Amino acid sequence: MQACKPYFQNNESTIRGALKSKLLRRQAGEADVLAIDELGLAPAKSRVDVAVFNGHLHGYKIKSAGENLLRLPAQLRTYSEALEKLTFVMATRHISAEVGLILEWCDLIEIIEGPRGGIKLKMLRRSNLNPNVNLYIFAYFCGGRKRKN
Repeated sequence: MQACKPYFQNNESTIRGALKSKLLRRQAGEADVLAIDELGLAPAKSRVDVAVFNGHLHGYKIKSAGENLLRLPAQLRTYSEALEKLTFVMATRHISAEVGLILEWCDLIEIIEGPRGGIKLKMLRRSNLNPNVNLYIFAYFCGGRKRKN
């Protein structure tokens, strides 16, 4: 009996690897780029899977097919205050159901699994900078952790 192929074989670390490879190719030769995995935002509230500092703070949030999206509304509130740019990298099964929740200023990339388990990242939507960054939270995040009341 032949084993059934799982709906989506790739986990978050595999997807993150493909994403970082694509980002590094795009940023090749630029000296002012820093990429960080698992960057926490607004202490203990949310994290982005990959953060890229390249003139703007750009967060990438991966939502693989095996994940649920129950935390997405709360995450979006944190991201809206702390990030200048945000890209959701989502499995196909999440795209149609949740695209309405994704804010207009967010990019959207679809994760497409190839026939042999490879990953293709397809840009579905490009957008602009976040118009609602909370400068106090952004400054706190960037190192100005002493906040006067």
